[in-house]
Amino acid sequence: MASRHQQVSEEIEQLKRKKNGFREDPNIAKLLAEKERIKKQLPQLKDLVQMHKEETAMYDQWKAEKLYTSDEWELREEEATQKKLQEATDRLSAIEEQYRQEMEVLQETIHKKEQRRQQCHDDKIAWAGQNYIHLTWILNNEPSYKDDAIRCYQLQHPEDNLSDICPIVFSPQSNSSPVRMPRPNKVAAVVVPEMASPPQPWKFYVTFGEHQSRKELPSTQKQFIKELQTALSTVDYEHLPAKLAYKKLIWVGNMSVQQRQEMDKVLKGEPIGWKILHVGKKHRLFLFIDETNRQIVFLPCPRKNAYLDH
Repeated sequence: MASRHQQVSEEIEQLKRKKNGFREDPNIAKLLAEKERIKKQLPQLKDLVQMHKEETAMYDQWKAEKLYTSDEWELREEEATQKKLQEATDRLSAIEEQYRQEMEVLQETIHKKEQRRQQCHDDKIAWAGQNYIHLTWILNNEPSYKDDAIRCYQLQHPEDNLSDICPIVFSPQSNSSPVRMPRPNKVAAVVVPEMASPPQPWKFYVTFGEHQSRKELPSTQKQFIKELQTALSTVDYEHLPAKLAYKKLIWVGNMSVQQRQEMDKVLKGEPIGWKILHVGKKHRLFLFIDETNRQIVFLPCPRKNAYLDH
């Protein structure tokens, strides 16, 4: 969808350039030159017609007075001149009509392309409002749509607090100015060729020790939270905010590879080399990230314990 939107935008710009340079088109320029030539001839033709009319009136008078009887040739001259004037006038009208029609076609084409571009925009915003994964993908890959995407998402999910991933949160109940929130680590936009074919979703696994078994969690938020809470209850760690942990993991998944590589990591103690993800002020997740298979294994740990050995 991203490339389709870009293609439509480029087509619109080309059409606008064509419209701005419409008079420079060889065919149009030829028509306009002909139009100017005809317009310059019209006064002369009109004067000539008027002169013939005056001469005919004089001949009629002379004929009535039997002073002159051969005015047939002059009458034919008047008719011929009148015909030329009519042909020039008709041609001028035809040129103006052709110019008007071609301009209307160009403007209508631009209008339709503008509608297509707007539809692409609306489709992206609607897609972003469907769920949290879509929203974070838009925030990272289509930063120009950020404000509209957030508004759409909050209208559909008013209970969600986006301050952990977005510096601006809009209230769906009013059109007031956005509330500024503390900005987290800045996420750079990564251009993806086709929005219609986003990368494969990440798989998430929870573990409670570097060498312990790992449990795969569902990708949907509701099921993820439910199964994570169940797993946490088995180790008496039920106070970890599962919903926030889900959002944070999705946020990490939508980072660029370079951003994930630049995350803080455990330098001493276990699990050494794992990335460190803050979940609120009281919790940490240690992450083992498999870029090739798009898998993230996370080990929850209270902050006070996280700093005992790290």
